[in-house]
Amino acid sequence: MDAELAAEVLRRAKGPEAREVKPDTGYVGDGVLSCAECGAAVIGAAAIRGWTPDLLAADYDCTGCGKVHAPVAKADGELHDLVRAKWSDAAWVAAWRVATVEELDAELAEARAVHEWCLDDQQAHEVARRLSRAVGYREPWWSMYFLAKHAVEVVNRRTALRENQQPGARSLQELRAASSAFGSMYLDTMHRPNPLLWTPSHNRQLRAKARAYGGRKQRNARLAELDARLWELLAEREWRDPDLAALWEDQVLADEWAKSPQTQVKRRRAMVVAAVGDGRLAVRRRNGDEARIVRPEE
Repeated sequence: MDAELAAEVLRRAKGPEAREVKPDTGYVGDGVLSCAECGAAVIGAAAIRGWTPDLLAADYDCTGCGKVHAPVAKADGELHDLVRAKWSDAAWVAAWRVATVEELDAELAEARAVHEWCLDDQQAHEVARRLSRAVGYREPWWSMYFLAKHAVEVVNRRTALRENQQPGARSLQELRAASSAFGSMYLDTMHRPNPLLWTPSHNRQLRAKARAYGGRKQRNARLAELDARLWELLAEREWRDPDLAALWEDQVLADEWAKSPQTQVKRRRAMVVAAVGDGRLAVRRRNGDEARIVRPEE
């Protein structure tokens, strides 16, 4: 672990709120589909009706030769069918679950390593300096807040993926309560949102809240205690979810992709990539202007 790797992990943990990460836009096929004629990327573009884009009339267009076009609604419907076919294969879904849990385990182990490395104040400040311009981190606790929030989300996701939850495992409610206690105290007593909007009254409020804990040292000690408790729980291997939260894949499959081309795009694209493995799908012309999605080797 070093400052550069720790900073990269924390950038990913902050996700789309980081200034250099663009929010998820576009269509499911963007970055997944290619042209069967020339191999160039095929990108979706909405048609303009009056002053506004008509999402349902959008087309996937080849960015190379320009010979291949496919209606987004039709193509997304084919992608949906492809994913549903994979999801109906119990053996494939079981293997996918195992592989995804392994990925989440590695992600959680990396987050724990970063947290442990940043317990050293000098190292934590070095990471904060690296992040300050790129994503707006202002001090080490800000980094730890997002890292902890991300780690809890990973555990939630991992628990939902485990089909056989151990009855004697800890309840996720305990982890969520610890996460809420840490996050609430940090945001209430230390967080400085936007330096451009910060006023002297905000500083007075934070000083008053520190005094309520007996001073800054006592406040920091209490926050460190909540942080340590949270990461102690995050080291647990087995959890059970009393709410039995469903996988988001189930909800994504229940949607009509052809009728909602810009809904949960990132998640739909992730499911397509998981279903087809490495490599792009191709859009091939057939019967004049009609197009269909095929694997590149077809």
